[in-house]
Amino acid sequence: MLSTLAESGPLTQIELGHHHVDRPHRDGYLIDELETQTLAERVRSPQDRRAFLIHLTPSGPTRGNARRPPRWPAPPTPS
Repeated sequence: MLSTLAESGPLTQIELGHHHVDRPHRDGYLIDELETQTLAERVRSPQDRRAFLIHLTPSGPTRGNARRPPRWPAPPTPS
């Protein structure tokens, strides 16, 4: 999710769900966790007041160093 936001810029939660079709029902919880870790924030969309855009914060990853938050384990390395 962080790498998607770093690559594409702000997206709505629905747009993020399209990028992560294996877990769209969990995106809200993941965004909550990213906000808790101050890596991302929800900002009301200027085009649609019902929607929020998910933005990376300055302490979040940038395009060149997108990474998982420290609390999430790294994926296993292939042998």
